Amino acid sequence: RHGFREGESAYVCERGENGLEIKPIFKRFVEERSPPELYNHGFENMESVGAVYSRASSHIFGDWNACGKVMGLAPWQEKWGDGGERVRTMGGKIYEEGADAFSVNRTAFVGTPCRGEAYDFDAS
Repeated sequence: RHGFREGESAYVCERGENGLEIKPIFKRFVEERSPPELYNHGFENMESVGAVYSRASSHIFGDWNACGKVMGLAPWQEKWGDGGERVRTMGGKIYEEGADAFSVNRTAFVGTPCRGEAYDFDAS
């Protein structure tokens, strides 16, 4: 086993007397399933929301750290989707345990992630 890492965290930002105040309200730690020495620090194999986006970005962009792009594209899925079958990649609640706990559908990720510059989305 490789220990635990921060999976998700949530903060409240408020303007206070001393300026902007940031207060943590939730933090969840998850087990590392891969050695942190990997090129991606084992991040995409963790059981967390960010790790799912990281894994998807490896498949789409060939870059585990392009997860912000996947998060930005996610709301457009209905408009840009190909009309094919939708497969849920994650479910549950990050703040619950047991039957309602957060879970990842690892069977939704089929095939090998892309490596390198597989797609050139910036080309005109």
